[in-house]
Amino acid sequence: MLRAFSKKEISTVRRTWDIVSPNVDHATELFYQNLFEAHPQFKPLFKSEERHFDEAISFLVDGIDDLPSVLPYVSKLAIRHVHYGVKEADYLVVGPVLMKTFRDVLGDQFTREDEKIWLRVYAVLSRVMISYAYPKWWTRIIRWIALLAVRRKSEVQLN
Repeated sequence: MLRAFSKKEISTVRRTWDIVSPNVDHATELFYQNLFEAHPQFKPLFKSEERHFDEAISFLVDGIDDLPSVLPYVSKLAIRHVHYGVKEADYLVVGPVLMKTFRDVLGDQFTREDEKIWLRVYAVLSRVMISYAYPKWWTRIIRWIALLAVRRKSEVQLN
């Protein structure tokens, strides 16, 4: 099992999310309200039926201790965001909005240390999403070469 986060980080993320999750509908509403107030240009990208904040965070929190287990979900989430019209640079503004939402919901229960940990988790997961959604040209070439190698290897084994 690959761990990207320390036991303390995992514990903090789960503890704070356990406090938020009973009021997840309110937290979801606040997140989008905070996002659209700070960045109104995002409102057309996220129609109400396409808002899956609670589902995404819950899934990621559940799998935080085994990052590879959430990668298929993260890759699909990243591609879905591309289809919504989200750009690579847009990920930079969501972290602070997420932290504001947690401060709004948790109040004094959300410490500076909690915020640092959540920002680190967000930074790691957003980098993973960006790498799936907006692969650089050389990444595409490497994937293409790997695919060719696998195909050639199977062709050789068939002969």
